[in-house]
Amino acid sequence: MTKKTYFVHRDAWADERQSDGLELCLIPEFHDQKIYFYCDEYALFWSNIKDAGDPAKAQDFHLRGVIEPAKLEQIGQLICLAMLME
Repeated sequence: MTKKTYFVHRDAWADERQSDGLELCLIPEFHDQKIYFYCDEYALFWSNIKDAGDPAKAQDFHLRGVIEPAKLEQIGQLICLAMLME
């Protein structure tokens, strides 16, 4: 059995969902290498950290495949890019 470990973003709505937070993941079938935020409790996604956790801004994707955990290197690249844009 393969154990997958997800990095988690603790969003403002986590307590309301009774959740530890949102999993940082990739959606391979999109072929975009973008990091998405996934709520396992409600099976909802967000594509932007500013909206992450807000139920009104969730994206309800109907995926054919599986999601994969975002790797630390990918998360680091996202953080560096965000810092450069500020």
